[in-house]
Amino acid sequence: MIQGHSIKYSAGELVFRDIPFYDRGEMIISSEKFEVSLNKQNGMLIEDPPLYKKLFMDAQTYLLNQNLSSSILLLNMSFESFTYTVVCKKIIKLSQGTYSDDFYLKEQPYKDYFLNNYLTKDQYEDAIRQGIIKPNGMSQYAIYKLLHNYDSSVSNKITKTRLNKLISSIRKNRNEISHGNFDTTKLKYNDVSRQIQSFTELVSIIN
Repeated sequence: MIQGHSIKYSAGELVFRDIPFYDRGEMIISSEKFEVSLNKQNGMLIEDPPLYKKLFMDAQTYLLNQNLSSSILLLNMSFESFTYTVVCKKIIKLSQGTYSDDFYLKEQPYKDYFLNNYLTKDQYEDAIRQGIIKPNGMSQYAIYKLLHNYDSSVSNKITKTRLNKLISSIRKNRNEISHGNFDTTKLKYNDVSRQIQSFTELVSIIN
């Protein structure tokens, strides 16, 4: 007797994929060994996807499972990985020597230091030498501003204002959740979905 089955993928009560299949209700285990290579497909080697893609896929999975806070955290881990491994490398290449590896961890210029009204320039430089003031990471907004300035293929597609809005959307509630200062029951599926869409748009513009 032919029996019908199906594999369903759903988010909450919404079924977004239903795969039907039919069999005779029997399972046959072969005695022959059959090896499958996880690194090859149709004779072609498959490269391991970059970390930001893996994290992004995890963020999407958590979204579908309604674990919204974890989805946001993984999304931002993906965003930060993309920033440092893709965007920063672009800036280094396009700047032709102006910026080098780990430029986003350099000491701030004295004029940009938030306590420069209370320290002389000499005191500031002494504090850096003694390790009292340590290098600060450049903000995500500052990094993407540099990319926009150096990469015409990006600046021709998107304004700085729109770029900042995408970053703000991606980072929404990130700090509060990571510090445990947010009521995660207030998170909405559609809001987190929009955050994921913002990252998708960002990547499509830059890649």
